[in-house]
Amino acid sequence: MKQSNLSLLVTTFFFMITFNNAVYALHTKEDAIEMVNTFINDHKDKDAAAMITSVNKPKAENKYIKDELYIFVFDKDTKCVAHATNQGLVNKDLSNLRDADGKLFMKEITDKVKSGVNEGWVDYKWTNPETKKIQPKSTFFKEAKGVIILAGIYK
Repeated sequence: MKQSNLSLLVTTFFFMITFNNAVYALHTKEDAIEMVNTFINDHKDKDAAAMITSVNKPKAENKYIKDELYIFVFDKDTKCVAHATNQGLVNKDLSNLRDADGKLFMKEITDKVKSGVNEGWVDYKWTNPETKKIQPKSTFFKEAKGVIILAGIYK
């Protein structure tokens, strides 16, 4: 009987780990690309100011937040001009912002855009707003209308 209980415990433990990872890894790279492209398409007839206003809406009214996937916008000088989940970052120069490993990930993105790379991915470690834990994150960026539109996924 003890062996059966141990097997049940081990199976339950592995199920919980698998389920926990599935719950907090809700989105794929394709989802991030789709969110950025949808956002840009939704604003194709609007200026950058209108884009910024739509991202800075309260969470309850913001259609650019889906669980831990959300839009944020930077200018080419690494100033956050819009953020769907963290208004405290808006209007701040984040060129010296480091991830948990000390990586200057936002500067890396703006440096890429300044060098002519208009879209791509950057990996870093960041706090997941759903789990409140530092996790590996991949962020897709794309330049549009003189600003950089971003959305990232947690791994």
